[in-house]
Amino acid sequence: MGTVLSYKGQTFIVSKSSLVGGSVTMGNATLNIIARDPNTDLVLLRTAAKLKGGIKLDETDHSLHTGSFLFAPLADTSTISGILSGGPIDLPKTYSAGFLGATPMHNSSPAKIFFVRAGSPAALSEIKTGDLVTQLNGQPIADAGAFTDAMSKTWPGDTLKIKVKREAEEIEKAIILTYSPEIVHDHPAEHFAGGKSRRRDGFKQIYTTDLVLRPEQCGGPVFDAQHNFCGITIARYSRVNSLLIKADGIRQFVLEMYDSVQ
Repeated sequence: MGTVLSYKGQTFIVSKSSLVGGSVTMGNATLNIIARDPNTDLVLLRTAAKLKGGIKLDETDHSLHTGSFLFAPLADTSTISGILSGGPIDLPKTYSAGFLGATPMHNSSPAKIFFVRAGSPAALSEIKTGDLVTQLNGQPIADAGAFTDAMSKTWPGDTLKIKVKREAEEIEKAIILTYSPEIVHDHPAEHFAGGKSRRRDGFKQIYTTDLVLRPEQCGGPVFDAQHNFCGITIARYSRVNSLLIKADGIRQFVLEMYDSVQ
C-alpha cells in the first residue's frame, strides 16, 4: 500500500519503509527511492512520470480527536472503518532494535560476551563467548551497560562494526543486524489474521486506532468522515490496535526530504 501526495506540482508516494525493498515497480513503471526515515518507518518514492491526483500536502491541517471516525481504503477497492483510539504517545523500541544475537554478562566491565545465539548474525560472524567488546561503530564500549545502550540505537538492516578482544588478538567485524526472532505465545489474543507487523514500535508521537489491518496493508491513507486526509497507517500493533502517523507528521517528512528531489 502507498499514499500519493501532491506538492508544488510534483507527486510522490509515501509508504511503510520496512515493507519496501531495494527495487520497486508500479505496473510497468519503476519507482525511485528518494529517502527512508528509520524513526518513522516512512519511505518517499517518485516516478519519472507525474501521477494523476494525489492528496495536496498543503491542505492537511485539520483537527483530529479521540473518537474520530476513520476510513482506510484498501487495494482491493474495499474500505475498512474504525475510530481514533488515542495518542499521541511514544512507543519505546522494544521489538524493533537491531538484533546481533550476542549478549554480554550483566555488569561486566569490559563487556564480556557470555551467550551467542545459534544462527544469529553474531554466530555467523564467529563472535564467541568470552570475547571482550571494546568498540561498537567506532565508539568505545566500557561495560555491558554501554553495550546495551549502543545496541538500543540500532535498527534491523544496519551494519554494525564491532571490535572485540580475544585473548591477545583484536578482531573487527562488520555485521548486518536483523530483526529479533519472534517469540510465539499461545494466548488467544496473539492469534489473529495476518498477525502483528515486524516493525511495530520505536515511534514517537504515534496515534492508535482500531482499524483491522493486516501488516502488508500498512502504508495507505486514512480519512475522516468529512473526507479529510488524517495520516498513514504505519503498523499493526496488536489484535485491537493499528498505528497511525498523523498528516502533519507525513507533511514534515516530505518537506524535510523535498530538497533532495529537486
